[in-house]
Amino acid sequence: MKWTGASDRTAKNWLNGSCGPSGDHLVTLAKESDSVLAALLGLAGRHGHIAGVEVLTVRDHLWKTVQCLDQMLGLDQPQ
Repeated sequence: MKWTGASDRTAKNWLNGSCGPSGDHLVTLAKESDSVLAALLGLAGRHGHIAGVEVLTVRDHLWKTVQCLDQMLGLDQPQ
């Protein structure tokens, strides 16, 4: 709801499968959620592109881990 501006009822209908998001809402959801993007690419038969999404997700997790490690080790302090 927050990402798309859709109403509570509309979002509940999407989640229970009684209807799907409009094109604009679907694009917004795919921008915000790697899971939605991967599902959309899978449904479109673009399975090779899903790997790219997953690589970017892993990269993001690794970057956050490095930042946490730097903070724990005091390496994020200006010298």
